[in-house]
Amino acid sequence: MLFIRVLLAGQALLWFGVGLAYFVQPEAMANLTGMLLMSPAAVTDVRAYYGGLPIGLAAYLLLAMSRVDAARAALT
Repeated sequence: MLFIRVLLAGQALLWFGVGLAYFVQPEAMANLTGMLLMSPAAVTDVRAYYGGLPIGLAAYLLLAMSRVDAARAALT
C-alpha cells in the first residue's frame, strides 16, 4: 500500500505542476507546444482547460490516497 500511495503522490505532484504552469503562464506554455493564442478568450480557454483539468486530477489523486477503493480506481 505504501508503493501505491507514493505512486499516486508522485502523479499528483506532476499533474499539479503542469496544471499550475498552464494556469499561471498560459502564453509561455502554449508556445512550447506551438499554439498561438490570438485572443483573450483563447488565453482563458487554455488556462481553464490545460490548467484547471490537471489541477483537478491532482486533487482527485490526493483524495484517492486516503481510501483503498478509490486508490484502485485511480490506478486504473
